Amino acid sequence: MAYAENNSSVGITSIGYYIPERVITSAEIAAISGVPLSILTEKFGIDQKHIAGPDEHPVSMAEQAASSAIEKGQIDPDDIDIIAYCGAGCYDHQFWSPSSRLQHVLKAPNAFTIDMKGACNGGILAINICNNLLRADPSKKCALIVCSDKLSPVMNYENKDTLPFFAIGDGAAAAVLTRGEPSNELLSYEGITDGTCGDYVKVPCVGSRSTELCESRKSRLRISVNPAKALADISPDIFLGNFIGVIRKAVNRSGYQTPEIKWLLTNQIKKIRVLDILAQLGLDEKNTRSTMKDFGSIGPGDTLFALGLQQNDALIRPGDLVVLASSGIGFTWGAQVIRYR
Repeated sequence: MAYAENNSSVGITSIGYYIPERVITSAEIAAISGVPLSILTEKFGIDQKHIAGPDEHPVSMAEQAASSAIEKGQIDPDDIDIIAYCGAGCYDHQFWSPSSRLQHVLKAPNAFTIDMKGACNGGILAINICNNLLRADPSKKCALIVCSDKLSPVMNYENKDTLPFFAIGDGAAAAVLTRGEPSNELLSYEGITDGTCGDYVKVPCVGSRSTELCESRKSRLRISVNPAKALADISPDIFLGNFIGVIRKAVNRSGYQTPEIKWLLTNQIKKIRVLDILAQLGLDEKNTRSTMKDFGSIGPGDTLFALGLQQNDALIRPGDLVVLASSGIGFTWGAQVIRYR
């Protein structure tokens, strides 16, 4: 492919995604959990979500999304310099490198690979890291970011403490970044971490403490939430304040003001919180795209998935200012500004 020489700017060339066909509805989740259906459909805004089948795994879904992005961008796999894999850590195997597996199956022999976590914030963080790597090294021109998670096996709908995570579904999204991309440019990134709730959510029976923490196999591989620090009890001022803070800082550092944002695409959180964020930024619901109703949340791939859908529907125009913003367990928040030309 052709690149613009001596151009240090980096942009998103193409986006691909993969969503499994299998579906579980909110009515089914309500029947299993005993949670009123209205909580799921009205408070969370989810009617259904997609979950991977027995033969669909994080890397196989990642391969589908990555192959789509490569094809759409007309990328020669030999030209890929970096592959960054983002997930929550529930890979096909423990003690394993999904990014190196991807390099092999995608036949991208020249790519250096990185495995990243960051939960729902991992995709935006990977964009920032790969942007910096490409800009810093003139010999590197192309990066592939792939976000993929299969968290359905660690869900336990009978444990109401994990209600904030009932919307998590399975799926993958990928983006190709190239130096000299003419259609758009990655501008500023901003991130915040507040580790006071770092132990809020975990899968406690995987890791070096598993023998001490878990006595039965039934409790293995299930998300556990500390009810004393339940997500609903985390101060909305802190959660929303940090969310809004990273967006404002990233936009201002890019030379803009938040009311100039055309599209704010977030990870899929409660609808009411998204509306609060939009209102405080001088925006409204027409400035975002929600995928929660039909897909739930696919974790770090949420923002790229929404951006891909916007592009497929030809809703992004030259001159648009787009912000990808997300929050992740830990807790972390991040925002990436993109200017379209």
